Amino acid sequence: MLTHIDFLKNFDKYKEKNIFILLGPEDYPMKTIIQKFIDYEKSVFFGDEVNVEDIINYLKSSDIFNKRKKLAIVREFEEMKNWKQLLKINENKVILYSSLNFYENNLKKLENLAENFIKKNITKAENCVIVLMPYLNKDEKRKWILQKLKLLNINLNAYQIEKLVQTLPNDLRTCSNEIEKIYLSGEENVDIIISNFEERKIYDFLNYLQNFDFLSSIK
Repeated sequence: MLTHIDFLKNFDKYKEKNIFILLGPEDYPMKTIIQKFIDYEKSVFFGDEVNVEDIINYLKSSDIFNKRKKLAIVREFEEMKNWKQLLKINENKVILYSSLNFYENNLKKLENLAENFIKKNITKAENCVIVLMPYLNKDEKRKWILQKLKLLNINLNAYQIEKLVQTLPNDLRTCSNEIEKIYLSGEENVDIIISNFEERKIYDFLNYLQNFDFLSSIK
């Protein structure tokens, strides 16, 4: 199935669709996906706080001073009653995101969950693009870290880069935050930042054990 990496690489192929369903725990790429719709007015909704009518009214509302098309971003959309009505939108665009919070770090399991979700909820997908956003594996994480370092013009040696790859978790939000700390504090402080992150991981691990949260401690 389509992951966020391939989706972003081939965005021009899918951009004319109206419904984008993003599934998985890695929500950081959603920021990049949203930025692709540069000509759209955007608004964020939360599935447990709004109803379908609120979103449809937003998409249909017009402003004589603003002629841009609209993009509604609905987080945890499955919490919203009658959300399937949004699959009928054929003007403007909708991004539906669900973290699938019962998903664990296994792409195959996420693919199976997504397939079952599609069979149960979506009968006609011509107007939809369904994108999986799993945590990165180590090779993908390494490539992403190298790209992020290059983008910020951070020059680390091979040992420091390998230390980053081994130490940072597979979710992009945390990777990005830690690399931006290096950018802001200077490359000479990279070893201190990595050491601080390792100490936080140990503290979190012990805290999970103390609270008998064994699943989190394993992760």
